[in-house]
Amino acid sequence: EIAAVNGRPSPGLWLELGAGGQPTRAFLGCNTHRAGGWSRNGDKLFLSAPLTGTEMACLDPQRSAAEEQALAVLRLAMTMELTPPARLRLVNEAGT
Repeated sequence: EIAAVNGRPSPGLWLELGAGGQPTRAFLGCNTHRAGGWSRNGDKLFLSAPLTGTEMACLDPQRSAAEEQALAVLRLAMTMELTPPARLRLVNEAGT
């Protein structure tokens, strides 16, 4: 479950990393997105390019904005930070 995008609560969003680097899926507000897999190097997380998704119309401007912001983060290498209570925070120059 994705708790927030750039500090804004984002209920209903999720990211699922496949076991052992297998395909990754995410629902980011309006569309479901997929990456061919993922890899990790130390505290860095990388999703395989390209990140593809459905192209459903998004009538809620807030959900659409959250999706675009989340996609911007997921497209770049992310630093993983463990925060209480057992949450994984993904951070890069595009946001959190």
